[in-house]
Amino acid sequence: MSRNYRYTGKYQLTSHIATILLVLILFISISYFFFFARPDERAQQLALQKELGVNQELWENRRPGSYRYVVERDCNCPDEDKRAYTATEQAGQRRAKFPIPVESVTGILLTAPPRPVWIDDIFDVLARALGNGSNVDVRYDNALGYPKTVVISPDERYEIRDFEVFGSR
Repeated sequence: MSRNYRYTGKYQLTSHIATILLVLILFISISYFFFFARPDERAQQLALQKELGVNQELWENRRPGSYRYVVERDCNCPDEDKRAYTATEQAGQRRAKFPIPVESVTGILLTAPPRPVWIDDIFDVLARALGNGSNVDVRYDNALGYPKTVVISPDERYEIRDFEVFGSR
C-alpha cells in the first residue's frame, strides 16, 4: 500500500496570505472607484449656477445694441419649432425669420417661427433646469457670455451659432 504524502513547502502558508491580501487590496481599490470617488453632484450644480450667474452678468454688460444669430433647438414640440431660424435684435426690436418658408403641422407655409426662443429665454430655461437639479451641459461664448450650446436632456437642446454684431453699440 502506498501512501500519498502531501508536499509541505515552507512557502505554502505565506502564498495563501499573499493571495488573500492581494484580493483584499483589489476589493478595496475597486470599491473606492464605485462608491467613494463619485463627484459631488451638489458641488457641480453650485458651480454651474455660479457659472450661469457670471455669464449672464457678462451678457448684460456686453450685450451689443444690434446683433443677429441663428438658433437651432431640439425639443418635444411641433416640427416648425425645431427648424433653424435667424433671430435679429436691434434697438429693442426682435424679429425671427426662417431662411426658407417652413410648412407647419396644419399645412400653412410659415416665414417666421411661431414660438421663437431668444437668448434671454435660453438663460431662463437654463436657470430653471439648474434649479430643478437637472444634469445640464452648457458652453458659453467667452467674449459676450451668451450660451452657445445648452443640452438639458436628449430631447431638449439649444444652439446659438453665427453670432454677428452690426450697427453701433
